[in-house]
Amino acid sequence: MNIGKGLRPIIVIVFFLLLIPVTFYIKVPYTINTNGVLLPVMEWRLEKSFDGTIVNTLKDNRTNTIPKFSATEFQRGDHVEFRKFAEINQSGKITAGDTIGKIHSHLEYFKLLELKGNLEEQMRVKQITLTGETPERIAAAYQHMILAQTEYETEKKLWERAQSLYEENVIALQEYELAQNSYNIKKQQINIATANYEVLTSGAKREEVERVEAVIGAINEQIENVNQRLEAFYITSPISGTVSSGIRNTTSNETLMRVIQNQQMVLLMPVEVYNLDYVTDGMAVIIDNIGNSLLGNIIHIDDNIEHINQRQAVFVTAIFENPDGQLRPNLKVNARIDYGKISLAQYIIRMSKNIYHN
Repeated sequence: MNIGKGLRPIIVIVFFLLLIPVTFYIKVPYTINTNGVLLPVMEWRLEKSFDGTIVNTLKDNRTNTIPKFSATEFQRGDHVEFRKFAEINQSGKITAGDTIGKIHSHLEYFKLLELKGNLEEQMRVKQITLTGETPERIAAAYQHMILAQTEYETEKKLWERAQSLYEENVIALQEYELAQNSYNIKKQQINIATANYEVLTSGAKREEVERVEAVIGAINEQIENVNQRLEAFYITSPISGTVSSGIRNTTSNETLMRVIQNQQMVLLMPVEVYNLDYVTDGMAVIIDNIGNSLLGNIIHIDDNIEHINQRQAVFVTAIFENPDGQLRPNLKVNARIDYGKISLAQYIIRMSKNIYHN
C-alpha cells in the first residue's frame, strides 16, 4: 500500500510529461473577440460652420484619411443658403460628378449686379465722350461722384480699423482681406465716378476714351472673377453613392448634405495591445450578431496606441462586402478575428495571457 501511494505522484508527473508533446500536435481554433462600429468605405459631407463657412470634406474610412478638403468663406453679414436640387432628394442615388445643389450668396450676387451696373455706366461714359452730353447729365455725374466719395471715405475708415485689429491679432486674416477687398472696390468706384465727371466736363479726348476703355476692361475682369466664384457655388459630388439622412456629426457644424458609398462597409474595432502579435493584414473577421454571420478581412492596422476604458488598444479596420445593404452605417457589432488553428500548447499560453491581462 505504501508503494502504491509513492507511485501516484510519479505516475502523475509521467502523465503530464507525456501530455506536453501531445499539446503541440493537437490543433484548436483561436479567435480574438472584440466589438466595433460599421462605417461606409467613403463618405462625403457638405457642412456649414457657425460663421457661415461652407466646409467640403471627403473621408476614406478604410485608412481614416481625408483625401479632399476645402472651405469657402463668405463676408460677415452675408446671407448664405444651400439649395438642393429636387431630383436628388427624390432619387437618393448619386453618381460622381452629379451637381447636387447650389450655394446662394446674396452679397456675391449684389456685387455682380453692382459691377454690371458700373459696366453699363462706363459704356455710356464712352459714348458720351465720343458724342458729347447735356448739362443735366453732367450734374447727375457730379452727384454720383460725391456719393462715391462719401462711400469711399467710410469704407476706408472700416479698412483702416480692420488693419489695426488684424495687427493686434483681434480678427483673422480672412476678415481683414474681406475689408481690404471692399475698400478696393469703393476705391475703384470713386475712380470711375471721377473719370465719368471729368469726361463730361472736359469734352471728348482720345486719352479720356482710352482711360474709359481701361476702366471697362478692369470691370469686365472683376465680373469674370465674380462669375468664376459663383460657378464654384454649384456643388458636385466627388463620389457615387447614396444620400444619407443620418447626421452622424462629430463637430458643431450643420450638415447640408452627406453621401456615402455603402456597397462595401468597414468595421473599425479596437484590439488590445497584447493581442497585436496575433493580428495581420488579410486575416479573416467574422460578424455574428446581425442575423447571420458575415465574413470580411483586415485591411489596415493603425500605428497609434489608444486608451479605451483605461486599457491600451490599437484600432484595426476590416472590410465587408455589402451588396444588399444589410450592413448599416454606425451599427455597433460584436466581431471575431479568426487566427485559424493553433496548437493546444499555444492556445494554453495565449489564454493564460488573456487571463493575466483581464
